[in-house]
Amino acid sequence: MRAPPLAEQIRPWTSIGLLAILNLAAFAFTIATFYPGVITTDALAVYRDLEHGFVGDWQSPVMGKVWALIDPLTRSFLHVPAGVSGATVSIFLLTVTLFWLAFATLSLSLARYSIALAVLVPMLALSPPAFVMAGVIWRDILLAGAWLLAAALTFATVNGSPRLSLTARGIAILLLAFGLLIRPNALFATPFILAYVLWPHAFRLKRIALLYPATVIAGYLLVQVVYYGLLDAKRQHILHAVLVFDLGGITSITKENQFPATWSDKEFELLKDGCYDSRHWDTYWRLPPCQFVMGSRLERDGLFGSPELVEAWRNAIIAHPLAYAQHRLSYFWAFLTAPHSAVYLQAIGKGVPMYPDNPNFMWLYRTTDALKATVIFRPLTWVAVVVTSLLLCWSYRSVPPGSYAVAMSLSALAYTATFLVFGVATDYRYVYWVVLAGLTSAVMTVLASQTARARFPKPDFATPHPEENA
Repeated sequence: MRAPPLAEQIRPWTSIGLLAILNLAAFAFTIATFYPGVITTDALAVYRDLEHGFVGDWQSPVMGKVWALIDPLTRSFLHVPAGVSGATVSIFLLTVTLFWLAFATLSLSLARYSIALAVLVPMLALSPPAFVMAGVIWRDILLAGAWLLAAALTFATVNGSPRLSLTARGIAILLLAFGLLIRPNALFATPFILAYVLWPHAFRLKRIALLYPATVIAGYLLVQVVYYGLLDAKRQHILHAVLVFDLGGITSITKENQFPATWSDKEFELLKDGCYDSRHWDTYWRLPPCQFVMGSRLERDGLFGSPELVEAWRNAIIAHPLAYAQHRLSYFWAFLTAPHSAVYLQAIGKGVPMYPDNPNFMWLYRTTDALKATVIFRPLTWVAVVVTSLLLCWSYRSVPPGSYAVAMSLSALAYTATFLVFGVATDYRYVYWVVLAGLTSAVMTVLASQTARARFPKPDFATPHPEENA
Protein backbone atom coordinates (compact mmCIF):
# COMPACT_ATOMS: atom_id res chain seq x y z
CA MET A 1 0.00 0.00 0.00
CA ARG A 2 1.36 3.42 -0.91
CA ALA A 3 2.17 5.68 2.03
CA PRO A 4 -0.07 8.72 2.46
CA PRO A 5 1.33 12.11 1.47
CA LEU A 6 3.59 13.81 3.98
CA ALA A 7 0.97 16.46 4.71
CA GLU A 8 -1.34 13.64 5.86
CA GLN A 9 1.35 11.89 7.92
CA ILE A 10 2.13 14.99 9.98
CA ARG A 11 -0.58 16.65 11.98
CA PRO A 12 -1.22 20.23 10.86
CA TRP A 13 -0.24 21.83 14.16
CA THR A 14 2.90 19.74 14.30
CA SER A 15 3.83 20.99 10.84
CA ILE A 16 3.17 24.59 11.84
CA GLY A 17 5.22 24.17 15.00
CA LEU A 18 8.18 22.67 13.17
CA LEU A 19 8.06 25.39 10.52
CA ALA A 20 7.86 28.07 13.21
CA ILE A 21 10.94 26.61 14.89
CA LEU A 22 12.77 26.49 11.55
CA ASN A 23 12.00 30.15 10.82
CA LEU A 24 12.86 31.25 14.36
CA ALA A 25 16.16 29.39 14.13
CA ALA A 26 16.90 31.10 10.82
CA PHE A 27 16.03 34.48 12.38
CA ALA A 28 18.39 33.79 15.31
CA PHE A 29 21.11 32.69 12.88
CA THR A 30 20.71 35.96 10.97
CA ILE A 31 21.05 37.97 14.18
CA ALA A 32 24.12 35.95 15.19
CA THR A 33 25.69 36.42 11.75
CA PHE A 34 25.22 40.16 11.29
CA TYR A 35 24.87 41.65 14.79
CA PRO A 36 25.00 44.59 15.39
CA GLY A 37 24.42 45.17 11.67
CA VAL A 38 26.55 46.06 8.67
CA ILE A 39 26.71 49.85 8.54
CA THR A 40 27.07 51.39 5.07
CA THR A 41 28.24 54.80 3.90
CA ASP A 42 24.67 55.84 3.11
CA ALA A 43 23.36 54.67 6.49
CA LEU A 44 26.20 56.49 8.22
CA ALA A 45 25.20 59.66 6.36
CA VAL A 46 21.62 59.25 7.62
CA TYR A 47 22.89 58.87 11.18
CA ARG A 48 25.16 61.92 10.91
CA ASP A 49 22.17 63.96 9.73
CA LEU A 50 20.26 62.76 12.79
CA GLU A 51 23.10 63.80 15.06
CA HIS A 52 23.08 67.32 13.61
CA GLY A 53 19.30 67.63 13.42
CA PHE A 54 19.42 67.97 9.64
CA VAL A 55 16.63 66.69 7.40
CA GLY A 56 17.50 66.36 3.74
CA ASP A 57 16.16 64.38 0.81
CA TRP A 58 19.40 62.88 -0.60
CA GLN A 59 18.78 59.89 1.63
CA SER A 60 15.21 59.15 2.66
CA PRO A 61 14.19 61.47 5.53
CA VAL A 62 11.60 58.84 6.49
CA MET A 63 14.38 56.33 7.20
CA GLY A 64 16.00 58.93 9.44
CA LYS A 65 12.79 59.66 11.33
CA VAL A 66 12.02 55.98 11.83
CA TRP A 67 15.56 55.43 13.07
CA ALA A 68 15.21 58.34 15.50
CA LEU A 69 11.98 56.85 16.87
CA ILE A 70 13.13 53.27 17.35
CA ASP A 71 16.62 53.97 18.69
CA PRO A 72 15.45 55.17 22.15
CA LEU A 73 12.99 52.26 22.34
CA THR A 74 15.76 49.78 21.58
CA ARG A 75 18.05 51.33 24.17
CA SER A 76 15.32 51.01 26.80
CA PHE A 77 15.36 47.21 26.31
CA LEU A 78 18.97 46.54 25.35
CA HIS A 79 22.24 47.78 26.75
CA VAL A 80 24.06 49.10 23.69
CA PRO A 81 27.02 51.49 23.35
CA ALA A 82 26.57 55.18 22.76
CA GLY A 83 27.07 56.60 19.28
CA VAL A 84 26.62 54.99 15.91
CA SER A 85 27.87 51.56 17.02
CA GLY A 86 24.92 51.31 19.40
CA ALA A 87 22.42 53.14 17.21
CA THR A 88 23.05 50.59 14.46
CA VAL A 89 21.32 47.92 16.54
CA SER A 90 17.83 49.42 16.31
CA ILE A 91 17.69 49.83 12.54
CA PHE A 92 19.42 46.45 12.13
CA LEU A 93 16.76 44.71 14.22
CA LEU A 94 14.01 46.42 12.21
CA THR A 95 15.61 45.30 8.94
CA VAL A 96 16.06 41.69 9.99
CA THR A 97 12.61 41.51 11.59
CA LEU A 98 10.86 42.71 8.43
CA PHE A 99 12.89 40.23 6.38
CA TRP A 100 12.04 37.19 8.52
CA LEU A 101 8.45 38.17 9.27
CA ALA A 102 7.90 38.20 5.51
CA PHE A 103 9.54 34.85 4.82
CA ALA A 104 8.03 33.20 7.91
CA THR A 105 4.54 34.43 7.01
CA LEU A 106 4.87 32.96 3.52
CA SER A 107 6.34 29.74 4.86
CA LEU A 108 3.59 29.18 7.44
CA SER A 109 0.80 30.07 5.02
CA LEU A 110 2.17 27.64 2.43
CA ALA A 111 2.02 24.79 4.96
CA ARG A 112 -1.71 24.48 4.20
CA TYR A 113 -0.90 23.42 0.66
CA SER A 114 2.61 21.94 0.49
CA ILE A 115 5.02 21.13 3.30
CA ALA A 116 7.87 20.91 0.80
CA LEU A 117 7.26 24.45 -0.50
CA ALA A 118 6.77 25.72 3.04
CA VAL A 119 10.20 24.39 4.03
CA LEU A 120 11.75 25.68 0.80
CA VAL A 121 10.86 29.30 1.56
CA PRO A 122 13.21 29.83 4.54
CA MET A 123 15.88 27.86 2.70
CA LEU A 124 15.66 30.37 -0.14
CA ALA A 125 15.88 33.21 2.37
CA LEU A 126 19.16 31.69 3.57
CA SER A 127 20.54 31.33 0.04
CA PRO A 128 23.47 33.66 -0.78
CA PRO A 129 21.61 36.04 -3.13
CA ALA A 130 19.04 36.87 -0.43
CA PHE A 131 20.96 36.29 2.78
CA VAL A 132 24.05 38.32 1.86
CA MET A 133 22.19 41.58 2.51
CA ALA A 134 19.67 40.53 5.14
CA GLY A 135 21.60 42.32 7.87
CA VAL A 136 22.94 45.25 5.86
CA ILE A 137 21.60 48.67 6.81
CA TRP A 138 20.40 50.20 3.59
CA ARG A 139 17.05 51.57 2.51
CA ASP A 140 17.00 49.09 -0.39
CA ILE A 141 16.87 46.25 2.14
CA LEU A 142 14.13 47.96 4.17
CA LEU A 143 12.07 48.45 1.00
CA ALA A 144 12.40 44.80 0.02
CA GLY A 145 11.51 43.53 3.49
CA ALA A 146 8.50 45.84 3.84
CA TRP A 147 7.10 45.03 0.39
CA LEU A 148 7.63 41.30 0.77
CA LEU A 149 5.84 41.37 4.12
CA ALA A 150 2.94 43.29 2.53
CA ALA A 151 2.57 40.60 -0.13
CA ALA A 152 3.01 37.78 2.39
CA LEU A 153 0.32 39.12 4.73
CA THR A 154 -2.08 39.42 1.83
CA PHE A 155 -1.43 35.87 0.65
CA ALA A 156 -1.65 34.45 4.18
CA THR A 157 -5.13 35.91 4.74
CA VAL A 158 -6.48 35.48 1.23
CA ASN A 159 -9.25 33.18 2.47
CA GLY A 160 -9.44 34.40 6.04
CA SER A 161 -12.36 36.09 7.75
CA PRO A 162 -13.32 39.52 6.40
CA ARG A 163 -12.02 41.23 9.53
CA LEU A 164 -8.68 39.42 9.40
CA SER A 165 -8.30 39.97 5.69
CA LEU A 166 -9.10 43.70 5.89
CA THR A 167 -6.72 44.15 8.81
CA ALA A 168 -3.92 42.38 6.95
CA ARG A 169 -4.53 44.41 3.80
CA GLY A 170 -4.56 47.65 5.78
CA ILE A 171 -1.16 46.78 7.27
CA ALA A 172 0.04 45.76 3.81
CA ILE A 173 -0.89 49.16 2.36
CA LEU A 174 1.00 50.92 5.17
CA LEU A 175 4.05 48.75 4.47
CA LEU A 176 3.73 49.52 0.77
CA ALA A 177 3.65 53.27 1.50
CA PHE A 178 6.61 52.90 3.86
CA GLY A 179 8.66 51.22 1.13
CA LEU A 180 7.78 53.95 -1.35
CA LEU A 181 8.80 56.67 1.11
CA ILE A 182 12.06 54.84 1.74
CA ARG A 183 12.81 54.56 -2.01
CA PRO A 184 10.75 57.00 -4.14
CA ASN A 185 12.05 55.51 -7.41
CA ALA A 186 9.82 52.54 -6.52
CA LEU A 187 6.85 54.71 -7.53
CA PHE A 188 6.25 52.97 -10.86
CA ALA A 189 6.45 49.51 -9.30
CA THR A 190 3.97 50.28 -6.51
CA PRO A 191 0.67 49.89 -8.42
CA PHE A 192 1.24 46.20 -9.19
CA ILE A 193 1.67 45.27 -5.53
CA LEU A 194 -1.24 47.49 -4.52
CA ALA A 195 -3.41 45.69 -7.06
CA TYR A 196 -2.45 42.36 -5.53
CA VAL A 197 -3.19 43.64 -2.01
CA LEU A 198 -6.62 44.89 -3.07
CA TRP A 199 -7.55 41.92 -5.28
CA PRO A 200 -5.37 38.93 -4.32
CA HIS A 201 -7.63 36.24 -5.77
CA ALA A 202 -7.05 37.16 -9.39
CA PHE A 203 -4.88 39.51 -11.42
CA ARG A 204 -6.81 41.56 -13.99
CA LEU A 205 -5.33 43.90 -16.59
CA LYS A 206 -8.39 46.16 -16.53
CA ARG A 207 -7.86 46.80 -12.84
CA ILE A 208 -4.22 47.71 -13.41
CA ALA A 209 -5.17 50.04 -16.27
CA LEU A 210 -7.51 51.92 -13.96
CA LEU A 211 -5.36 51.74 -10.85
CA TYR A 212 -1.94 52.51 -12.30
CA PRO A 213 -2.20 56.25 -13.10
CA ALA A 214 -4.13 57.00 -9.91
CA THR A 215 -1.56 55.16 -7.78
CA VAL A 216 1.40 56.89 -9.44
CA ILE A 217 -0.18 60.31 -8.88
CA ALA A 218 -1.13 59.48 -5.29
CA GLY A 219 2.31 58.03 -4.57
CA TYR A 220 4.06 61.11 -5.96
CA LEU A 221 1.88 63.39 -3.86
CA LEU A 222 2.50 61.24 -0.79
CA VAL A 223 6.26 61.69 -1.17
CA GLN A 224 5.89 65.44 -1.63
CA VAL A 225 3.60 65.88 1.36
CA VAL A 226 5.65 63.69 3.72
CA TYR A 227 9.11 64.85 2.63
CA TYR A 228 8.54 68.56 2.19
CA GLY A 229 5.35 69.14 4.18
CA LEU A 230 5.44 67.00 7.30
CA LEU A 231 9.23 66.57 7.56
CA ASP A 232 10.29 69.87 5.96
CA ALA A 233 13.21 68.20 4.21
CA LYS A 234 15.77 70.37 2.45
CA ARG A 235 15.91 69.76 -1.27
CA GLN A 236 19.38 68.44 -2.14
CA HIS A 237 18.58 67.81 -5.81
CA ILE A 238 19.47 64.13 -5.93
CA LEU A 239 18.01 63.86 -9.44
CA HIS A 240 20.70 66.27 -10.62
CA ALA A 241 23.17 63.40 -10.19
CA VAL A 242 21.33 61.86 -13.15
CA LEU A 243 21.76 65.08 -15.13
CA VAL A 244 25.50 65.20 -14.44
CA PHE A 245 25.89 61.56 -15.45
CA ASP A 246 23.90 62.09 -18.66
CA LEU A 247 25.77 65.27 -19.58
CA GLY A 248 29.06 63.51 -18.96
CA GLY A 249 28.03 60.57 -21.12
CA ILE A 250 26.85 62.75 -24.02
CA THR A 251 30.00 64.87 -23.77
CA SER A 252 32.18 61.76 -23.97
CA ILE A 253 30.28 60.36 -26.97
CA THR A 254 29.95 63.60 -28.97
CA LYS A 255 33.32 65.07 -27.91
CA GLU A 256 31.48 68.34 -27.38
CA ASN A 257 30.98 70.07 -24.04
CA GLN A 258 27.38 69.70 -22.86
CA PHE A 259 27.83 71.17 -19.39
CA PRO A 260 26.82 74.77 -18.62
CA ALA A 261 30.42 75.48 -17.65
CA THR A 262 33.78 76.18 -19.25
CA TRP A 263 36.79 73.96 -18.68
CA SER A 264 40.51 74.19 -19.07
CA ASP A 265 42.04 72.31 -22.00
CA LYS A 266 43.26 69.56 -19.65
CA GLU A 267 39.86 69.24 -17.99
CA PHE A 268 38.05 69.06 -21.33
CA GLU A 269 40.38 66.34 -22.58
CA LEU A 270 39.52 64.33 -19.49
CA LEU A 271 35.81 64.96 -20.03
CA LYS A 272 36.09 63.67 -23.58
CA ASP A 273 38.20 60.58 -22.94
CA GLY A 274 39.06 60.02 -19.28
CA CYS A 275 36.07 60.65 -17.02
CA TYR A 276 33.14 58.72 -18.40
CA ASP A 277 32.45 55.26 -17.02
CA SER A 278 29.15 53.76 -18.15
CA ARG A 279 28.80 51.90 -14.82
CA HIS A 280 28.45 54.92 -12.52
CA TRP A 281 28.61 58.68 -12.10
CA ASP A 282 31.13 58.59 -9.24
CA THR A 283 33.94 59.56 -11.62
CA TYR A 284 32.42 63.05 -11.76
CA TRP A 285 31.97 63.25 -8.02
CA ARG A 286 34.53 61.53 -5.83
CA LEU A 287 36.90 59.38 -7.92
CA PRO A 288 40.15 60.76 -9.39
CA PRO A 289 41.04 62.36 -11.69
CA CYS A 290 37.67 64.00 -12.43
CA GLN A 291 36.37 65.16 -9.04
CA PHE A 292 36.76 68.69 -10.41
CA VAL A 293 33.44 68.30 -12.27
CA MET A 294 31.38 68.42 -9.09
CA GLY A 295 33.77 69.73 -6.45
CA SER A 296 35.63 72.44 -8.32
CA ARG A 297 32.96 73.58 -10.70
CA LEU A 298 29.31 72.52 -10.52
CA GLU A 299 28.90 72.73 -6.74
CA ARG A 300 31.31 75.61 -6.25
CA ASP A 301 29.62 77.73 -8.91
CA GLY A 302 26.09 76.84 -7.79
CA LEU A 303 25.25 74.99 -10.99
CA PHE A 304 24.33 71.70 -9.28
CA GLY A 305 20.66 72.08 -8.38
CA SER A 306 20.18 75.05 -10.69
CA PRO A 307 17.79 75.59 -13.62
CA GLU A 308 20.86 76.08 -15.83
CA LEU A 309 21.86 72.45 -15.35
CA VAL A 310 18.34 71.27 -16.18
CA GLU A 311 18.27 73.41 -19.33
CA ALA A 312 21.68 72.14 -20.44
CA TRP A 313 20.52 68.56 -19.92
CA ARG A 314 17.34 69.12 -21.91
CA ASN A 315 19.23 70.83 -24.74
CA ALA A 316 21.82 68.06 -24.86
CA ILE A 317 19.16 65.37 -25.23
CA ILE A 318 17.29 67.32 -27.91
CA ALA A 319 20.48 67.98 -29.86
CA HIS A 320 21.97 64.50 -29.43
CA PRO A 321 19.17 61.94 -28.86
CA LEU A 322 21.21 59.05 -30.27
CA ALA A 323 24.16 59.83 -28.00
CA TYR A 324 21.81 60.00 -25.03
CA ALA A 325 20.26 56.65 -25.99
CA GLN A 326 23.73 55.10 -26.47
CA HIS A 327 24.83 56.34 -23.05
CA ARG A 328 21.70 55.14 -21.28
CA LEU A 329 21.69 51.73 -22.96
CA SER A 330 25.40 51.27 -22.22
CA TYR A 331 24.77 52.05 -18.58
CA PHE A 332 21.74 49.74 -18.38
CA TRP A 333 23.56 46.84 -19.99
CA ALA A 334 26.39 47.26 -17.48
CA PHE A 335 23.79 47.48 -14.71
CA LEU A 336 22.28 44.16 -15.79
CA THR A 337 25.34 42.15 -16.77
CA ALA A 338 28.59 43.38 -15.22
CA PRO A 339 29.85 41.37 -12.24
CA HIS A 340 28.80 43.23 -9.13
CA SER A 341 30.59 43.20 -5.83
CA ALA A 342 27.94 41.80 -3.54
CA VAL A 343 30.23 42.00 -0.52
CA TYR A 344 28.96 44.98 1.40
CA LEU A 345 30.46 43.31 4.44
CA GLN A 346 33.63 45.34 4.84
CA ALA A 347 34.57 47.99 7.36
CA ILE A 348 34.00 51.35 5.67
CA GLY A 349 37.12 52.48 3.86
CA LYS A 350 39.32 49.67 5.21
CA GLY A 351 38.82 46.81 2.77
CA VAL A 352 38.68 44.20 5.54
CA PRO A 353 35.74 42.20 6.96
CA MET A 354 33.65 44.24 9.35
CA TYR A 355 33.42 41.47 11.97
CA PRO A 356 36.51 39.24 11.59
CA ASP A 357 35.96 37.60 15.00
CA ASN A 358 32.44 36.38 14.16
CA PRO A 359 32.71 32.88 12.61
CA ASN A 360 29.20 33.07 11.09
CA PHE A 361 29.98 36.41 9.51
CA MET A 362 33.32 35.19 8.18
CA TRP A 363 31.62 32.12 6.69
CA LEU A 364 29.23 34.43 4.84
CA TYR A 365 32.06 36.74 3.84
CA ARG A 366 34.15 33.96 2.32
CA THR A 367 31.16 32.31 0.64
CA THR A 368 29.98 35.52 -0.95
CA ASP A 369 33.48 36.49 -2.00
CA ALA A 370 33.77 33.17 -3.84
CA LEU A 371 30.41 33.64 -5.57
CA LYS A 372 30.27 37.38 -6.23
CA ALA A 373 31.46 37.11 -9.85
CA THR A 374 28.98 34.36 -10.74
CA VAL A 375 25.61 34.79 -12.41
CA ILE A 376 23.69 34.61 -9.11
CA PHE A 377 24.84 38.14 -8.30
CA ARG A 378 24.06 39.63 -11.70
CA PRO A 379 20.76 41.50 -12.05
CA LEU A 380 20.02 40.01 -15.47
CA THR A 381 19.71 36.60 -13.81
CA TRP A 382 16.95 37.85 -11.53
CA VAL A 383 15.22 39.73 -14.31
CA ALA A 384 15.18 36.40 -16.19
CA VAL A 385 13.71 34.68 -13.11
CA VAL A 386 10.82 37.14 -12.79
CA VAL A 387 10.17 37.11 -16.54
CA THR A 388 10.01 33.32 -16.44
CA SER A 389 7.63 33.40 -13.47
CA LEU A 390 5.48 35.95 -15.24
CA LEU A 391 5.22 33.87 -18.41
CA LEU A 392 4.61 30.59 -16.61
CA CYS A 393 2.02 32.05 -14.26
CA TRP A 394 0.13 34.22 -16.71
CA SER A 395 -2.40 31.47 -17.41
CA TYR A 396 -2.72 30.85 -13.65
CA ARG A 397 -3.35 34.48 -12.70
CA SER A 398 -6.91 33.68 -11.56
CA VAL A 399 -5.71 31.71 -8.54
CA PRO A 400 -4.03 33.44 -5.56
CA PRO A 401 -0.49 32.05 -5.99
CA GLY A 402 -0.59 32.87 -9.69
CA SER A 403 -1.88 36.35 -8.94
CA TYR A 404 0.98 36.78 -6.46
CA ALA A 405 3.63 35.67 -8.98
CA VAL A 406 2.28 37.88 -11.78
CA ALA A 407 1.95 40.99 -9.59
CA MET A 408 5.36 40.61 -7.91
CA SER A 409 7.08 39.87 -11.23
CA LEU A 410 5.58 42.92 -12.91
CA SER A 411 6.52 45.04 -9.91
CA ALA A 412 10.12 43.77 -10.08
CA LEU A 413 10.33 44.49 -13.82
CA ALA A 414 8.90 48.00 -13.40
CA TYR A 415 11.35 48.66 -10.56
CA THR A 416 14.28 47.50 -12.69
CA ALA A 417 13.14 49.60 -15.64
CA THR A 418 13.37 52.82 -13.61
CA PHE A 419 17.15 52.46 -13.60
CA LEU A 420 17.24 52.70 -17.38
CA VAL A 421 16.29 56.37 -17.04
CA PHE A 422 17.26 57.31 -13.49
CA GLY A 423 20.16 54.98 -12.65
CA VAL A 424 23.61 56.36 -11.88
CA ALA A 425 25.32 53.28 -10.37
CA THR A 426 25.33 49.50 -10.72
CA ASP A 427 25.20 48.15 -7.16
CA TYR A 428 23.63 44.75 -6.54
CA ARG A 429 21.52 46.28 -3.77
CA TYR A 430 19.46 48.11 -6.37
CA VAL A 431 17.90 44.83 -7.50
CA TYR A 432 17.42 43.36 -4.04
CA TRP A 433 13.65 43.71 -4.32
CA VAL A 434 13.88 41.90 -7.67
CA VAL A 435 15.78 39.05 -5.97
CA LEU A 436 13.20 38.58 -3.20
CA ALA A 437 10.30 38.94 -5.62
CA GLY A 438 11.93 36.44 -7.96
CA LEU A 439 12.62 33.82 -5.30
CA THR A 440 9.11 33.92 -3.85
CA SER A 441 7.42 34.18 -7.25
CA ALA A 442 9.21 31.02 -8.33
CA VAL A 443 7.70 29.20 -5.33
CA MET A 444 4.26 30.58 -6.11
CA THR A 445 4.64 29.54 -9.74
CA VAL A 446 5.10 25.94 -8.63
CA LEU A 447 2.09 26.15 -6.31
CA ALA A 448 -0.08 27.80 -8.96
CA SER A 449 0.80 25.07 -11.44
CA GLN A 450 -0.06 22.36 -8.91
CA THR A 451 -3.28 24.12 -8.01
CA ALA A 452 -4.45 24.62 -11.56
CA ARG A 453 -3.68 21.04 -12.55
CA ALA A 454 -5.34 19.68 -9.42
CA ARG A 455 -2.41 17.44 -8.58
CA PHE A 456 -3.64 17.37 -4.99
CA PRO A 457 -6.69 18.86 -3.25
CA LYS A 458 -6.67 22.62 -2.82
CA PRO A 459 -10.12 23.49 -1.48
CA ASP A 460 -9.24 27.08 -0.71
CA PHE A 461 -7.97 27.81 -4.19
CA ALA A 462 -10.22 25.48 -6.14
CA THR A 463 -13.40 27.20 -5.01
CA PRO A 464 -14.17 30.12 -7.32
CA HIS A 465 -14.10 33.45 -5.58
CA PRO A 466 -16.35 36.41 -6.50
CA GLU A 467 -13.27 38.54 -7.20
CA GLU A 468 -12.20 36.20 -10.00
CA ASN A 469 -15.16 37.26 -12.09
CA ALA A 470 -15.00 40.94 -11.17
